[in-house]
Amino acid sequence: MTALIILTVINLLNYIDRYIIAAVMPAMSAELGLNNTQAGMIMSAFMFGYFITSPLFGYLGDRYKRTHIISAGTAIWSLATAAAGLFKSFALIFVSRIVVGVGEASAASTSQSLLADSYPSQKRNQVMAVFSAAIPVGAALGFILGGLLAHHYGWRNAFFIVGVPGLLLALTVYFIKEPARGLHDDKQSFKISAGFKKDIFELIKNKSYRFTVLGYTAFSFTVGGLAAWVPQYLVQVRNIPLKEADTVFGAITVLTGTFGTLFGGYMAARALKKRPRGDMRFIFLLTLIAIPFTFGCFFIPDKNLFYICLALSEFFLFGTQPTVAVVIVECVSPQVRSLALAFCIFVIHLLGDLISTPAVGVIADASSLKLSILILPAALLFSAYFYKTAFKYLSKNAPITKPIG
Repeated sequence: MTALIILTVINLLNYIDRYIIAAVMPAMSAELGLNNTQAGMIMSAFMFGYFITSPLFGYLGDRYKRTHIISAGTAIWSLATAAAGLFKSFALIFVSRIVVGVGEASAASTSQSLLADSYPSQKRNQVMAVFSAAIPVGAALGFILGGLLAHHYGWRNAFFIVGVPGLLLALTVYFIKEPARGLHDDKQSFKISAGFKKDIFELIKNKSYRFTVLGYTAFSFTVGGLAAWVPQYLVQVRNIPLKEADTVFGAITVLTGTFGTLFGGYMAARALKKRPRGDMRFIFLLTLIAIPFTFGCFFIPDKNLFYICLALSEFFLFGTQPTVAVVIVECVSPQVRSLALAFCIFVIHLLGDLISTPAVGVIADASSLKLSILILPAALLFSAYFYKTAFKYLSKNAPITKPIG
C-alpha cells in the first residue's frame, strides 16, 4: 500500500509538472517576447524527451532497482521544472522542458512494473486504476495551479512551487522496499532477457502484446486529439466563448477521467474473476460503447446535450486505461515488463497523439474543423478491432500471467 500511495502521488506530480507549462505560457511569452512558434516548441519539448527515451529507461528498469531509477528521474524532472523559473532565454527553457520529459520517462514504465510485482493479478486492475486516476487530476491541477500561481506570484515562482515537492518524493521512493520481479506470477512465465534489440523483436512478435499496444495507440490518437481540439472546436464551430469552452471541457475531463478510471478498474477486476482475461474483453466492450457517444456528440446541435454526450464518451474511454497496463504486464515475461511498458509509451505517442493533433489541423485547413475532427472518433473503430484481436490471442486455458505469443 505504501508503494501505491507514493507512486500515485509521484504520478500526480508528474502530470502537474507536465501541464503547468500551458497555463503559464501567456505570461512567459509576454515577458520573454516569445512568438507562437517558440511557445509551441516549448510546450512540445517535453514530449520529445519523454517518448524518445522511454524504451531506454524501460530496458534499464528490467535490470536495475526500479525504486532508484524512479527516485533519480523524479529528482531530475523536479529540478528541471524549477530551473525553468530561473532561465531568461527560449533555448534554456526549451532544453529544461526536454529534461523534464527525460526525467518523467524514467519513472513512467518502471512505476507500473513495480506495482505489477507488488500485487497479485486479481488486484492489479484496481491498483492500476488508482495509479491512473492521478492522470486527469494532475493534468487539471497543472492548468489550475499554474494559472493561479502565475496570477498571484508570477510564472517563475509557479515553476519553483510545483517543482520543489518532487525532491522530497524522490527521497521517499528511494527507500521503498522493491518486490522481486514476478513475485506473484507463474514461474513458467519467466523468460530471461536476450538484450535490447532481441527483446523488442520478441515483444513485436507477441501477438497479444502487439494488438493491445495497437489498440491503445488508436485510443491515444482519439483522446490526444480531443484534448487538443475540442476547446477550439467549441469556439470555431459552436461559437462558445473560449473561457466557457476551456472551463467546461476541463471539468468534464477531470471528473470523467477520475471516476471512469476507478470504475473501469473495479469492473475489469470483476470481469477477470468470471473468466480468464475477462478484463480484456471488458475494455473491448467499453470501447464499443464509447464509439457512438464520441461520434454522436459532434452531430448534436444542443450545447448541453453535446457536453453530456462528450462526458459519457470520456467516461467509457478512460475506463479502459488501467486495464491496458495490466494486460501488457501480464502477457509478457516479468523480466521485460518495464521495457514492454516503455515501448508501449513510445509507440502510442509516435503513432497516436503526435499524429492526430496536427492531422486534424491539416484536414481542417483543407476543408473544415467540423469535418476534420471526425477522424478522432473514427480511430476508435480500429481501437476496438485491435482489442478484440488481442483478446482472441490471449489463451483462455493458460495461467493469467503466462505470456502468450
